[in-house]
Amino acid sequence: MVNRRRTFSVCQKGNTLFEFILVVAIIGLVGSMAIPSFGRVDHANLSHAANRVADAVRYARETARQTRTMHGVEVDFSTNRVRVFRLLETSDPNTKVFDVYDPVTKQLINIPFSQAPFREVKLTGLSASNIGSCSDSISFVFDESGMVRCFEPVSSRIEAAQIILAHENQVAEILIDPYTGRVTQR
Repeated sequence: MVNRRRTFSVCQKGNTLFEFILVVAIIGLVGSMAIPSFGRVDHANLSHAANRVADAVRYARETARQTRTMHGVEVDFSTNRVRVFRLLETSDPNTKVFDVYDPVTKQLINIPFSQAPFREVKLTGLSASNIGSCSDSISFVFDESGMVRCFEPVSSRIEAAQIILAHENQVAEILIDPYTGRVTQR
């Protein structure tokens, strides 16, 4: 008995419509998963920036309470940065001394939003309702009890303070309680 096998030589020169649709669907699925992640990165960047600012404000408050020396925060819109300072009350007018170091990084507390990783984040507002009048609209200080006061004159107490950060259509707010100096984020 002779075993005959039939061999076929099939040369496929193209792809079927089904294969093409399958490839397009896979690319679309991968693309749809990647695009929302870019939005999450932006939101995470804004959230990280807000955390850094809130931590700097908390540090200024706690340092003022521990050292019994007024410490403050400057929110500078022209340079798009936040800095912590020690208030030198021996001069007239009061002087900001930017010599406050982060206890972890051992760097001056200076958060520039014009550099990575916060390049896209903008300082959009500092609002403070005050009792009396503040002559400096970009700074506030904490006294030895942790209460929020104007930079100049320090005798004026602030009723409410809020720092606002933004990235595209997202906003982060840092709120400072006028009586306790407690810092919260929203």
